[in-house]
Amino acid sequence: MNADIKKLCMLLAAAGFDRYGAEDVIQAIKSADTKKILSEFDRFNRMLLAGGEVREKTFNKKYQDDYYKDRSVAEKVYDLLVVESRLSAKQSFAALEGMLQETYPNRMVIAPNPKSGFTAWVRLLSKDFSDSELLHVASRIRNQIVHGLNEKDDWVLKE
Repeated sequence: MNADIKKLCMLLAAAGFDRYGAEDVIQAIKSADTKKILSEFDRFNRMLLAGGEVREKTFNKKYQDDYYKDRSVAEKVYDLLVVESRLSAKQSFAALEGMLQETYPNRMVIAPNPKSGFTAWVRLLSKDFSDSELLHVASRIRNQIVHGLNEKDDWVLKE
């Protein structure tokens, strides 16, 4: 194995990624635009060299739409469950599968396949569920975890 790949694996492990999270990162890198990745890399490097702190972006409402319009539903679901809710990929598989079965009991939910990664599984689910259904369920899970909301605090899904 290439020494650079070993370094990347070490960095992912040190950052607290589990096997599934690392797999999702690798898949995201494979499908991402190299120029965009290098642009972010350069930005973080400049911040570090200037003695600044590297933090995740916080968004003003004004820029939020631009950020989300270029993201796939799978990435948005990943952000809601893994990033915002701080669930592991394994917990995200279980939570999303359970909530989909509970919300749509008459529909078949494809069994999760951790080997293919969380976002790959969500892409498969998007063949059987609409974008709004997946985002709605993921948002409910996120809100229950982050805000401690119960079932009665959910909004009505528009048909």
